Formats: sequence, C-alpha cells, structure tokens
Amino acid sequence: DLHVLPGSPAIDAAPAALGLDPDGSRRDVGAYPFEPGYAAVGFSGDIGSHGCLSASNSTGAVASLTAFGSLIIQENRLLVRSASLPAQVPTLLLAARSDGLLTVPGLLGPLCLGSPILRLMTLQQPSRPDGTAPSWVRLRGPVSPPASGDLAVQSGDTWHFQLWYRDANGSSGTNTSNAVQVTLR
Repeated sequence: DLHVLPGSPAIDAAPAALGLDPDGSRRDVGAYPFEPGYAAVGFSGDIGSHGCLSASNSTGAVASLTAFGSLIIQENRLLVRSASLPAQVPTLLLAARSDGLLTVPGLLGPLCLGSPILRLMTLQQPSRPDGTAPSWVRLRGPVSPPASGDLAVQSGDTWHFQLWYRDANGSSGTNTSNAVQVTLR
C-alpha cells in the first residue's frame, strides 16, 4: 500500500516547484497524494475518548485533538492529530497518566492533565497552513529501552494527551486543544 498516512512527514513536503496537490496544498512526496479519509489496514479512526473542552482560539474555532491508529503497543501506530489551530504556530504535545484541570496564567484554555506532565518530543513543529498538527506518539513497551521522546508504556496504561500552542487571542499568548484519553493494550 503506497498511500501516505496521517502524520507522515511526506505530507506537503515535495519541492514547491512541483506545484500543488488536488486539494490546493503543497504536493506530497509519494505515489499518491494524502487523502484524509483513507485508512490503511490496521489503522483505525478516532480511538480515543474526548474530554475537557478548551476555549476558542484566534481563528474563532476550538482546537480539537483526536487519536487514530492502533492501541496495541507492539504495533507502535498511535497518531494524535490536532485540527482547527491557527496556521504556522508553535505546538507542543503533552501527556500524563491522569486527567486534571489547571488554570495557568497566560493560557487561554484549561490544562486538562494531571501531574506529572510529560512534554513529548514528537511534536515541536509549527502547525501546518491548514491548521492541523499531526504527530506519531512513539510507544515503547517495558522490554524496549525508550529513546528520547518515546513514551514508555505497559499494557493497560491509560494516557491523556493535550496540545499546547501559541495563540494571539485576546490577552493570552497560548491556548490548548481539548484532551484525548487512550487505554493501551
């Protein structure tokens, strides 16, 4: 299967001289352009539970966070994708084993993660021009030593994810997406 999956670095990565994809974005690298509705074998849509709605951002929308892929640790196919973000803003994916509800000075939306909060190295890039920010969460089971940015997990673990991003809405300088929860197998 030569389709580009969500979160692939090949999306919008072709040289600008090659023109645009049918959706009007920069060309993708690969045999086929990225199709948001396409799901490869073993790649499931929306596999998380949603909670903790955030505040509207400078686009007038509330940023959403959705989990896709597989909950099976050995498959290492967990994608967390944000949408409805302002274009080209710095983002940071956060994770915690529990939920919470914190009000942080300078943060427009609530921080919906419990302590301790992990900053994942998988998503320290700006959002795309279309306001999305996909990221593979690298899962490492107890028998694999985690590398920098990996999430060390065990079967039965529940993890909560939330995106923190720069936003120029009102007096606040940053905002958050909704939170999403997954239980791994």
